[in-house]
Parts: sequence; C-alpha cells; structure tokens
Amino acid sequence: MPVATLHSAPSVGKSNKQTPRVLALDALRGLAMVGMILSGAIPHLDTLPGWMFHAQVGPPSFKYIPEVVGITWVDLVFPFFLFTMGAAFPFALSSRISRGERIPTLFWQTTKRAALLVFFAIFLQHLKPWTLSSNPDASVWGLSLVAFGIMVMVFTKFKKLQTRNARIVQVSGFLLAGIALWVVQAFYGVKFSPNRSDIIILVLANMAFFGALIWLLTRQHMLLRLGIMGLLLAMRLAHTESDSWNLWLWNLTPAGWLYTFYFCQYLFIVIPGTIVGDLIIKWIKQGEHEEALSVNEYNRLYGTVAILLTALLVNLIGLYGRYLTTTLVVDLLLCSGLFWLLKSMKSDFGKHCFDLAQWGIYWLLLGISFEAYEGGIHKDSPTLSYYFVTVGLAIFTYLFFSITLDFMKWSSALKWLVMTGQNPMVGYVGASFVVLPILSLLHLIQPLDAMQDIHPWLGVMRGLVITGLDIWIAIWFTKKQLFWKT
Repeated sequence: MPVATLHSAPSVGKSNKQTPRVLALDALRGLAMVGMILSGAIPHLDTLPGWMFHAQVGPPSFKYIPEVVGITWVDLVFPFFLFTMGAAFPFALSSRISRGERIPTLFWQTTKRAALLVFFAIFLQHLKPWTLSSNPDASVWGLSLVAFGIMVMVFTKFKKLQTRNARIVQVSGFLLAGIALWVVQAFYGVKFSPNRSDIIILVLANMAFFGALIWLLTRQHMLLRLGIMGLLLAMRLAHTESDSWNLWLWNLTPAGWLYTFYFCQYLFIVIPGTIVGDLIIKWIKQGEHEEALSVNEYNRLYGTVAILLTALLVNLIGLYGRYLTTTLVVDLLLCSGLFWLLKSMKSDFGKHCFDLAQWGIYWLLLGISFEAYEGGIHKDSPTLSYYFVTVGLAIFTYLFFSITLDFMKWSSALKWLVMTGQNPMVGYVGASFVVLPILSLLHLIQPLDAMQDIHPWLGVMRGLVITGLDIWIAIWFTKKQLFWKT
C-alpha cells in the first residue's frame, strides 16, 4: 500500500486577514444543530421508540419525568453545541490578541456579544408562532417571516456594506424589533417580560460571557483553568448545605431573568472545550508543512474511527438501556484500544489525535465514574455524570470529524454539515420562522401533517423534510456569506 500524504491542516481554510476555520469543529457544530432541529420536528407519537426523544420526556406521556435516567442522542445535541462554543473561544480571542487588541477591549466585546444573545433569547421567545397562538393562522405565520427578517437585520454581518451602512441596518432592525414586540402585545396579548426568553439561548449568552472571560484569564495557565473547574465542582456539591455561603452565592443574582449560578454548571462542558481549542491551535501552528503518513499510521487512523463510532453507540445504548456494568467494561476496552492505536503515532497529526484522545478518555471515564451519583445520568437536572460523559463523547466525535475531513478527505460528503455549522443560529430559528410559515401559507403543511396519521415513521419522514429545508436555508446563508454574529 502506498504511503498516504496528508496536509497537516487541510481543514483550516486560511485567507489573508481572516481567522482560520477548523472544518471538523464546524462539522461537530453542524451535527449538533441538525440534531436540535430534527429532535424538534419529530412528532410526539407514543408508537415511536423512546430513544428518539429526550430520555426524560419520552413516550407514552411525553411529560417530564425526573426519575427517568439514561440519555439518548437528543440529549447530546446541546452539550455538543456548548462544547464547540468553548473550543471556538481560543480561535476568536487569540486572533484578536495577535492583532494587538487589549484585554479590556476584548472584555467589552465579550459583554456586547453576551448582551446580543440575551436580546436574541427574549425577542425569539416573544415572537415564536406558538407563543402567539396555539393554532397559528396566516397573520401569525406572516409575522414570523417578518420577525426572521428583523433578525437578519440585527444579527447578519453584511461584509459588502460599509461599516456605517451596516450599523444603520442593525439599528433599524432593533427599532423594528421594538415595534414587533409592541404588536404582539397589542394584538396577540403577549405582554413583554424579560422573564419570557429562550432558555437555550440564555444559557449560551451566559456561557459566551463566562467561558470567554475564563479563557482570557487562564489562556497561558491550563492548570488554573482546571482549578476553576475544581472550585465549580465544590460549589455544585456544597450549595445544598443550608446556612452556607455556598448556598448564598448560588442564589445571588442581580436579575433572575439574566443570570443564575445554576447556568455556570455548563462550564463543566465549555471549559474542556477551550482546552481542546488550545490543542487545535497548537496543532495548526505546528502543521504548516505537508507530511507523509506511514502505512502503519494510515491503518491505525482507520481503526481509530471504528473505535470512536463504537464508543458513541455503546454509551448511548448502554446508558439508555441501563446496561451499566457492560458499558463500563466495553468503555475500558475501547479506551485501551484507542490509547494503544494512537500512542505510537509519529506524525504531527497523529500526535494531535493522541492528545485529543487522552482528554476524551479522561472525561468519559470520569463521567462513567460519577454515573451512580445523583441516581444515574440524566439531562434535567443535569448530573455530573451527564456533563463529563457528554464532554468525552464530544471530543470523540470531533476527533472522528477531524480524521475523516483531514485524513480521509470526506470534505465533499460532509460539506453540508460543515456549512450548517458555520451558520448555526440561522438553522436554530429557520424551521419555526421560515420553513413552517412558508409551508403553511402555501397550504403544503397539511399533506406533510397527514403523513404521521398514515404511519408513525412517515411522521419521522415529515420531520426529516422540515429539517432538510431548514438546513438548506442555513447553507444558502453560508454560501452568500451572510453569517449571523450571535
């Protein structure tokens, strides 16, 4: 077999004066977004299997049952997205530092970004079609399309516009947003309240602020960053003690609609993401040359891909089905095999994979070790096991994309996933604010809805159609270089 040649950083699209993009990170973000869209589009039919929904909100009642333990693929999408947010901080902030921007300036930019996400969370929740009506009519669908247009004005980076004109568009968008909020209050009875917000986006806003701040303060001190996780763990374990300062700090907030310490627990996912981001940047700086992979390394990377996919499936099936001893034993075997395959890699890319694999193994096994604590792994309220297991699986999934994109050259096959990940917030709102309104106004939603009455799996097909259309919108925005700056 001939020697395989690999550009050490082909997934990084470089151009003058632009921050490099790591396509594997975009693909992971895209996977999380596709999963989020699809999970919301699948109909709640009690004849569908429970693993197609959040473990705690599954059939037959589809009501939240906190006693249910285990996770499904749906429970991975949000932590995967948070992980990619953390991994992106070193790229966004280190490039600004290299251009000479000072820390106070970066802190101000971080604060503005978080504030923009808070606005997004509040505006989004007030204008969602089902907030306005349990049975949306043409006026609601039309208002949804208008709301999407407003979000385009507020959040899009219009690269072809001069800075002054782009600012005018954004300010006009904010003014129109204010008018839209008045309209829904005057005509739909949706009284404005900052407490009405999209909880997912609100958590992202808090993580955008605290995650970036922690990276800025610890960018040269990884041990300090891990130490912050230790302090956070102490707060998590001690805040339930009555009359303790831990409980006081846990409940301290200037405004409950904006921040609670509870949100900071998601730093258990974001901080490991920043560590991976640092490792990726280190690899990029080392890999400016073309390197050759030996036949041995070539085969080892294929074996790595097989183990990564197996580990993902084993943990989803094992934790959901509660085959805990079997899951632990298989995890130990898979992690040992992964370590053995990558430890002797000589190329820069192989060493990079080994570094990532070690962190993935650590977080996964730490999460499995916490599984019995708090009654078993579950998403709501998130257990410590949930945080660490999902981090380990996120690293494994990123490593899978890195190998398949950088080594196996699957760029063409995964291009749609990468482009979705480059414009995730368009995809996040696209189904509710574009796809469903247009399908409803054109009277095309009725035949799609009728599919689930014929057979449950045709209902799943309906969800796939809506998801596909939503992805197409996100890809169209990406192709047109209309990136949302949330």
